[in-house]
Amino acid sequence: MPRFPHSALARAVLTLLLIAALHEPALAQQRRVALVVGNGDYRHAPALPNASNDADAVANALRDLGFTVTLERNQPIEGMRAALRHFSDAARGAEVALFFFAGHGLQMAQRDRAENFLVPVDARLADARDLEDETIGLSRVLQLMDGAHARLVILDACRDNPILARIAQTSATRSIRRGLAPIETAEAQGTLIAFSTAPGAVAADGSGGNSPFTLALLRHLPTPGLEIRGALTRVRAEVARETGNSQVPWSNDGLLSELYLAGRAPPTAAASSQVLTPSAAAIELAFWQSIGASRDPADFEEYLRRYPDGNFSGLARNRIALLGPPAPAAIPMGPPAAPMPSATRAPAPPQRAAVAPPAPVAAPAAAAGVAPAPPVPAATRPSAPAPPASQARPGERFRDCPECPEMVVIPPGRFVMGSPASERWREADEGPQREVTLVRPVALGLGPVTVGQFVAFAQATGRRMTAACRRWNMADDSFVPTPALGWTNPGFPQGQDHPVVCVSWHDAQAYARWLSERTGRRYRLPTEAEWEYAARAGTRTAWWWGDDEAAQCRHANGIDQHVLRTVGSPGRYVFAPCSDGFMHTSPVGRFAANGFGLHDMVGNAWQWVQDCHHPSYEGAPATASEAVENRDCALRVLRGGAWTNAPRFLRSADRLRNDPALRFTFVGFRVATAAP
Repeated sequence: MPRFPHSALARAVLTLLLIAALHEPALAQQRRVALVVGNGDYRHAPALPNASNDADAVANALRDLGFTVTLERNQPIEGMRAALRHFSDAARGAEVALFFFAGHGLQMAQRDRAENFLVPVDARLADARDLEDETIGLSRVLQLMDGAHARLVILDACRDNPILARIAQTSATRSIRRGLAPIETAEAQGTLIAFSTAPGAVAADGSGGNSPFTLALLRHLPTPGLEIRGALTRVRAEVARETGNSQVPWSNDGLLSELYLAGRAPPTAAASSQVLTPSAAAIELAFWQSIGASRDPADFEEYLRRYPDGNFSGLARNRIALLGPPAPAAIPMGPPAAPMPSATRAPAPPQRAAVAPPAPVAAPAAAAGVAPAPPVPAATRPSAPAPPASQARPGERFRDCPECPEMVVIPPGRFVMGSPASERWREADEGPQREVTLVRPVALGLGPVTVGQFVAFAQATGRRMTAACRRWNMADDSFVPTPALGWTNPGFPQGQDHPVVCVSWHDAQAYARWLSERTGRRYRLPTEAEWEYAARAGTRTAWWWGDDEAAQCRHANGIDQHVLRTVGSPGRYVFAPCSDGFMHTSPVGRFAANGFGLHDMVGNAWQWVQDCHHPSYEGAPATASEAVENRDCALRVLRGGAWTNAPRFLRSADRLRNDPALRFTFVGFRVATAAP
């Protein structure tokens, strides 16, 4: 598996600026507004788990397209009415007004006319006569948008609703039907209304993090040069294909002109020189719009770093104060990470690391069979302060709150960090080897932070993913940023006990800050030296379990024969000569613990650590608790390997570097704190 790119955030920002520059003459006079509503937590109807996720994802995509977005989740009737009144004011005179709704919807037919209704979360609908009082009529939405030049309504609201049978029995003159009805042409003049499925049919909520309709929207609406009708045609084809034609999106088109959400096709090369130089003010505005709705204080720290006296500097400082202490400031992009050598290149055979033995450690009972190595001779040890007494014993476990990670106390000691040249197979950033001392006990998470533990944090703080997660495409060794993927939906099934993935270094920092506030104990990411000391657990071999690659499947979740049989990949990749039964992530703790009683130190998910990346260990601290930091830090370090990796990536000394703002479907983290 290749090193992943570190400059994708920079490319994303540049792409945004390029779009703004290409279409600046047209967009300068435009004003685009959107109201996005996701209703899923229904009180008297079945819940729709993906409705809020759909709304979040669509809101982020629209902001990237230049819309001023109001996002509302789980609104009762009065909340929806208030949001629509404000939206009506914002839509007056706008070039484009867009309304997106994900939730329950239904239609009522009377005589020769059908009306569509959108259902707030508090609607009881005990009687058909309640329909107009407890729901929002689509015709009312269109009236409130009447002040805009072009109206775009997108409804992922045709989901099955068992309350229909109940209210249908109370109406003798009106027919209550599932799904939504087509709109009269006169009513839709100047408007395009997109439905998630055909009239009268039911749409799927989706088994992943988003509905099939929203996933397709996210993929095609942001396509530059694609007119909205063409984008919806692609959406229709994709949803029909993905659902086996059981769901076919529909639309009513009353637009009076073409509408390009992502701008028209780029100009020719000859003309591009005239428009590819946006003003400094336009670049600053585009940057601010790209982070305006973020809940990550690091985004606003980055704005202030670039524009200390910018037009929005006061707002940025206010947002930082509102969101709490920021993560370490976001930092400029560094040089690209070196590409990984071709996967066809045979790695050097695993070698036993020629390292000095560590100080004796007290391995817990779970580490039976992994004896610590003999101590380093006294004459070869550098002087170090004696570790202070600690009330906690090595191997002792504790948990500071019910939703907190379980922690394991790691004893102090010494070890030789890095690998000899004979063990390395790609580059020299694993050396030179040096002796490092852990002066005092430290506690590390028993395993990586799990999905369930991250859910508690996200619910408590309201933190949402604000950038696409990148998935690995094995077919061409690429990393594909996918807006629909995130920690709630990495593209494959996960349980609450799986390691959370699709989290950036900044996400991990925010989690540690929250955990510190929640418990009163300072939590953080482990330093890189602490991580390797804990991963080795007193061993000197390339892998903590020994020198046998075939033993990987008893100790770590990596790429192996099970994956090979499943994907049928040719010999381009190095697969472990065993099978662990997992295609993606596995539950934390499913594999054997190492000599310190820690699970998943290697494999399952790469783990962010605190340090900045340097190309060698020259000048690195000799004390394990000191992280490598510097002002120009553009890359952070990842350790441990993942479910995507061959044995050579699961060595104790292996390390990767990456942009701290990026998210991948195979990257997570674990936390550290002082031993009690």
